[in-house]
Amino acid sequence: MQSVLSSEHKVAELINRLDFAISEVENLEIQLSSYDEILSHVQTTIKKMEQKNVFIQIVNKNNEKLLSRLEKVVVSSNHWNLIPHV
Repeated sequence: MQSVLSSEHKVAELINRLDFAISEVENLEIQLSSYDEILSHVQTTIKKMEQKNVFIQIVNKNNEKLLSRLEKVVVSSNHWNLIPHV
């Protein structure tokens, strides 16, 4: 009889431990889900930053080209001013 009671006590203790483990796993899943959401936002932000960086590089190249052309126009204009008018 004592053996049966001891077994029931051990089973109850095992069930309590399993319930606790399940609860801990559920908490861990909630935490991991939260981390996943945060990482998703970070990934989206990084993609936006990369796209903005590409646009900045395009703008910089266009500005360099514009500056080069403006310098040519200014130099050309200065040459015309140096030529005596008849």
